[in-house]
Amino acid sequence: MLSLGFLNLGPLEWTIIGVIALLLFGGRLPEVARAAGKAIVEFRKGVRDVEEDFRKGVDEATDDSKKPGELPKSDSRTVSQSSDAGVEVNESPNPAN
Repeated sequence: MLSLGFLNLGPLEWTIIGVIALLLFGGRLPEVARAAGKAIVEFRKGVRDVEEDFRKGVDEATDDSKKPGELPKSDSRTVSQSSDAGVEVNESPNPAN
C-alpha cells in the first residue's frame, strides 16, 4: 500500500489545517470533503480497472503462446508430399532444401 509518511502531523498541525480549511470553505466544507472523497474513490476504481486490463492482456499473451498442438512461429519445419505417396518432414532451417 502507499506509504503516507509525509502526513505524519501532530494535533497542532491538524488543528491549524482544519481552521484554514474552515476559513476558506466555510459552510461548504462537508460538500467539499464529500466531493474529494468521491473523486478519490473514482480514481482508485480507474486505477484498478487499468490494472485488471493490463493483467488480462498479459495473461492472454502468455496463454496464446502456449496453445497445445501448434508449432511456434519460429519453427521452420515443412511438410511435403513425396512421389511414393508418403509424407516427408523437412526439418532444415531453410524450407527450400
